[in-house]
Amino acid sequence: MAYAEAVLPNKRSVRLLQLLSGCDQAPLEARLEVHTLGDSCSYAALSYVWGTPDQSKALHTATNQLKISENLYSFLTHLRQPDTTRTIWVDAICINQEDDGEKSSQVALMGSIYREAETVFCWLGHPTSERLLALKHLQRLANESTTYIGPDSVENIEAHVDCIYSNPWFTRLWVVQEVSLARRPKFLCGRHEMSWNDFERAA
Repeated sequence: MAYAEAVLPNKRSVRLLQLLSGCDQAPLEARLEVHTLGDSCSYAALSYVWGTPDQSKALHTATNQLKISENLYSFLTHLRQPDTTRTIWVDAICINQEDDGEKSSQVALMGSIYREAETVFCWLGHPTSERLLALKHLQRLANESTTYIGPDSVENIEAHVDCIYSNPWFTRLWVVQEVSLARRPKFLCGRHEMSWNDFERAA
């Protein structure tokens, strides 16, 4: 078991996922490391929709293979770098979901986990053409100083905003807390990023 090799020694301990570098088509490989909240480790955290319960994809560790959802697999695939290890906290992986006692104690730490994360990625899912177009349009709008917006432009902007707000991520009850605690929340759709501040400015 991957968790047997990454035991949590105290109430402030958390596991962090070290996502190993790799090319797009390579299997996902990672390792779990134990850290204490408040130490100097820099990491990101994930805010996302778990998706269907079908755990059909594989994440490989040195001694094990963890089954993860399609949505989480897509996120990790897009986050992975070709030559750099990424450190991230993901609840479905970093918490032993088969240990009710651990789940309870780790849920109590989630406020601190999101607060101490360097970045919180708000994962909007696989990069469809509609989502990417909406984010790129809103990013352009956030970057520009517009003194007048005509009716046609307003309608176009509303369509792009609606496209983002209709994403399942916005239906989760926890997102308000996760984003409000985050130092640097940002949307991620495929490899396209947009900061929360830019989104608020555009929307």
